[in-house]
Amino acid sequence: MGNKIDLLTGGQTDADDALDLELQARSVLAPGKEFVAVSAARGWGLQRLKEAITATVGDELKGIKVRIPYTNATLVNVFRQYGHVAKQEYDGEGTVIQGRIPSRLEPRFRAYRIR
Repeated sequence: MGNKIDLLTGGQTDADDALDLELQARSVLAPGKEFVAVSAARGWGLQRLKEAITATVGDELKGIKVRIPYTNATLVNVFRQYGHVAKQEYDGEGTVIQGRIPSRLEPRFRAYRIR
């Protein structure tokens, strides 16, 4: 992310030039990488920044209830670290967790899902 992108031209850039300025900045500051040019003062790129943050960090959280065997404590830690635990209990078979996890992690928990 590049903030204060409007200052690269002494603040003389208008909104029509913002995309061109972003492309230029990307080629110099982050070639071949994800880059969002932002000028909070002028309101440029704020929606794109929000979308990039959501795509990178804010995966859609999915509600799930799982029973993870005691032999797989690492997966319990993954749930705790990246998800939100609403309820956690222990039974004879493992750790039962109800909560929300990022959708990208759901396949790792699929085999342990319970109703």
